[in-house]
Amino acid sequence: MSDFETILKELEARGTPNEEIANTQRRARAHWGFTLKGIDLHNTQSSVPTVSADSLFRQLNELTRLYAGLQADE
Repeated sequence: MSDFETILKELEARGTPNEEIANTQRRARAHWGFTLKGIDLHNTQSSVPTVSADSLFRQLNELTRLYAGLQADE
């Protein structure tokens, strides 16, 4: 799990080139926090962390798409 935290911290430390990326980073951070809470609570409904992790992966994929678009524009 620390890999996700490291990735998010690295992205946040570099700043954001535009508002769309900033918003997506904030959503990814929120999904990561929710996923950790679900895991920490030892939630009896395993679907809670699973759904949250799925949302996190979607946000990270969106960040990848947005950054790839920036590189393509250069």
